[in-house]
Amino acid sequence: MGKYEGTIKEIINIGTGIGTSITIKEAFKMSIKIIQACDDSESYKEMLSYTSEVNEIYANKFGHSYEKFIGTKKFNGWFNQIYLLKEEVVSASNDWLVWLDPDAFFWDHTDDIQNSVINSSNAIIGTTGSPVNDGVAGVALDKIQCQSDLNGGVLFFNIKHEKIGEIVDKWIELVEGASGEMHLTKTWAQGYLNEAIWILQLNGKGVIKAYDDDKYQFINYEGSLIRHVLDDTDTYHIEINRNNLRFTWTGYNWDQRLELVKQWTAEVKGE
Repeated sequence: MGKYEGTIKEIINIGTGIGTSITIKEAFKMSIKIIQACDDSESYKEMLSYTSEVNEIYANKFGHSYEKFIGTKKFNGWFNQIYLLKEEVVSASNDWLVWLDPDAFFWDHTDDIQNSVINSSNAIIGTTGSPVNDGVAGVALDKIQCQSDLNGGVLFFNIKHEKIGEIVDKWIELVEGASGEMHLTKTWAQGYLNEAIWILQLNGKGVIKAYDDDKYQFINYEGSLIRHVLDDTDTYHIEINRNNLRFTWTGYNWDQRLELVKQWTAEVKGE
């Protein structure tokens, strides 16, 4: 019902609000929180300063909430995602949590994610790390495998889904069960999330949605709705896993990526 596009106004009785006039679309509005986080490093805080501004503008336009967290919940900043998500699952105060890395932002401010992305049958919505069948033998992934190859920089979490608690608990179990050395080498939380999805055997069951094919760059990378200007200097990943698919910033260093984010977010604001 959250995707209903009704525009007819009805007179309804909501407590003492007798005679309140709202649209059907407003009546089924989901509670969606958009969240970003980083540690105390000056570089990430600067990047976040640009993306958070346009993301908060987007959230306000469509009636979603926005939160920015700076600091470390546990281990290091890469793991903030897990523990902030756990807090949301426990509180159950929102229907969806949308996670954006500090280098990700809404590019299109005319498209509401409630109507174009969110689907209540999914526990997690994201984009596959590599396009389907864009690699060499033994590396290319099929659509089922891609559901445990999510890019962690842009993820939609259905807080009310029956499987989300199990996924988060397994995710945390894997992180906290790893050795200190593992935390130095496997710094990105997405590796543990994808492992949790695989262990719980959720692939191919409609629980995880991984955008691919013509939607590969819809909510991630150089997307039409969300852009994620991530580090893209790993030649193996570019040449093998993506079959030489390149983004505008492929090969850019941090300062070049930051300048591009500054330029693009300024465009979004009409500057």
